[in-house]
Amino acid sequence: MALITLLLLAVVSKRSDTVCANSDNAQLFGPLCKLLQLSDGIPTARKAASIDTNLLSGMQKLNMSQADDAWRVQFVKDGKGKQTWEGLTSEQKVNYKMLESGWEQWAETKSALAANTTFQEKLAKAGFTTLTQPQKVYARSLLERTVNEAEEINKLLEEAERSCIGKVRTQIKAELNSAVYGDSEGPGDYGKSGAPATDRQTVTKCNDSGKVGGSAELAYTILCLCLPVSGQEAAQPCAKDVTLTQHWGAATSRLDQIWKEVRSYCPATPTKHTTAAEIRTAISDATAMITLKTNVGYLGKHYSGNCGGSSASGLCVKYNGIVSNTQNKFSELAWVKNFLTAADKIQAAAAAAHKTEILVQKLKELNSTAWGIPRLIEGTAKMTAAVQATNPFKAEKSASGTTKWDCAKHKANVTCTADNNCQWGEDATDKSKGECKPKAGSETTAAGTGAEGAAPKEGAASTGCASHGTDKTACENDKTGDKQKCAWRKGKDGEDDTETEKCRNGSFLI
Repeated sequence: MALITLLLLAVVSKRSDTVCANSDNAQLFGPLCKLLQLSDGIPTARKAASIDTNLLSGMQKLNMSQADDAWRVQFVKDGKGKQTWEGLTSEQKVNYKMLESGWEQWAETKSALAANTTFQEKLAKAGFTTLTQPQKVYARSLLERTVNEAEEINKLLEEAERSCIGKVRTQIKAELNSAVYGDSEGPGDYGKSGAPATDRQTVTKCNDSGKVGGSAELAYTILCLCLPVSGQEAAQPCAKDVTLTQHWGAATSRLDQIWKEVRSYCPATPTKHTTAAEIRTAISDATAMITLKTNVGYLGKHYSGNCGGSSASGLCVKYNGIVSNTQNKFSELAWVKNFLTAADKIQAAAAAAHKTEILVQKLKELNSTAWGIPRLIEGTAKMTAAVQATNPFKAEKSASGTTKWDCAKHKANVTCTADNNCQWGEDATDKSKGECKPKAGSETTAAGTGAEGAAPKEGAASTGCASHGTDKTACENDKTGDKQKCAWRKGKDGEDDTETEKCRNGSFLI
């Protein structure tokens, strides 16, 4: 009796290891179902900032408006129309060869400027119409640099915009659809009532990484895990207490019906937001479900060395040559690669949106800079005038243009005297020290500090004793206390015009 009981236990134990039990693959089906639903959904990333194309075109028109006539007239045909590059003569094309790459844009800008009847008002409001000629030249150079930078920013914007989600969503949907069905659009064989491709008609490819026509696809992989062979429909491997009516035997003609039933385990979610993070998480979760048996990777429940869809072998995918104890090339399978490529594009779209936002802001700043150039020039002029007004050396400039400041930069006798407009003055108490000043007689001094007794130049204001002119009384009364400052006399040695009596320095009375 004990022997019979032992034999029965052995049979039951062996049976429990060979029969595909209820929901054996239910846990694995979770991340695979999630991938299916992500393929149904809407690839989603941060929306790119809107680009105001009028910003760049407005700056280009502004730049053109400030160009000289010789530049602008090149882009006008017969005095009024747009001169296209193709409309130029052969000789003109040779002469303008260096302008060819930008010609059409310049011609279009000149044409748009001529057609804009309110642009002159904008120029006046910004202050461009009141600039002096030197200021216009300066403004032109500032504008050229600003517009060139704006055009480079615009190129980067165009590049970033091509990667934004609105531009690549269709590409991403094609990647996701290819991952599931092996076709970029539609369910392919999984939605047809006729016979599918040979590899999709049997369970055989479950032993070859789920490859159909040499390329693995998610839909077939899911069938390997959830669809039993004929006679074992009650196995319920992917959903507890859900019994299938379909089996592999029907795949030769009605794969669409099989897929419809298996897909019912995982309801479609066409409005789901598909993100890069969710895709990568689902792939990672599926990868973690792979187990090794005799150093070969398997996805799903397996009992023997093969994945035949039966209780004797198991419902699984065998990754011989793909996953082992020494390698893992699961991410190189076509459907996995498609999903990861889609995730990369969604992530790139998010990065492009962020880049676009930064570039749009930069373009706005450049636009403000361009239109604010007159205010900048005006502010610079005011600042220059203010600095000049407070310059302590402004009245100490020699006829040669040398100022006290120019000479003061010399700190040694040798460099001071090397400057023909300067002279070295030694310190009376310390001959090792001194100061470099403009040469006497060449420096234009401030009022009241000129050399007394010297005749003023014609048209120049007289200073010191010479300021009394022909007023002898005023000259002789010019004294400080008892000290005579001026005297009416003839010149002494070293003075000018020695035979003429006039008001001279009183120090020569000694």
